Amino acid sequence: MIRVVKIGGRAQQAASLIPALAAAWRATPGAFVVVHGGGDEVTALQRTLGRDPQFVDGRRVTTDDDIAILRMTLSGLVNKRLVAALVAGGVPAVGVSGEDAALLSAEPIDAATMGRAGAPAQANVKLVRHLLQGGFLPVISPLARDARSASGDALNVNGDDAAAAI
Repeated sequence: MIRVVKIGGRAQQAASLIPALAAAWRATPGAFVVVHGGGDEVTALQRTLGRDPQFVDGRRVTTDDDIAILRMTLSGLVNKRLVAALVAGGVPAVGVSGEDAALLSAEPIDAATMGRAGAPAQANVKLVRHLLQGGFLPVISPLARDARSASGDALNVNGDDAAAAI
């Protein structure tokens, strides 16, 4: 059985997180996956860039321009920081996005209201299984490929929903 754990942005600040994840990995190598959030950091970057973050029912309204911010923050900064900390803690972690290898495909929730926010439609876990079989801990950012887009546009997916789909 593969366990998928979602780590929220605030929880990532806990000093006990990396040792706990390392212990979980050692207890079940090849059967453990991390999906992470980072909403506070996305909001901070949006504000730094002069944007006013908007939410509807707790979900981030995501414009086309916001996708670039999400990629920078979640798939870049947050993902690589977690991977670096895990590797330093002795865990062979590899950071990927839900966009990579179409790991996550999603459909827009309500494009008129929510923009590029989506709900998972399918999880293609072939890459995850490949990484696990190779002895690596996948660390996944919750962006997804738009299942309705021929060009593979990205959608912002809630981290809890992404983890559940995987």
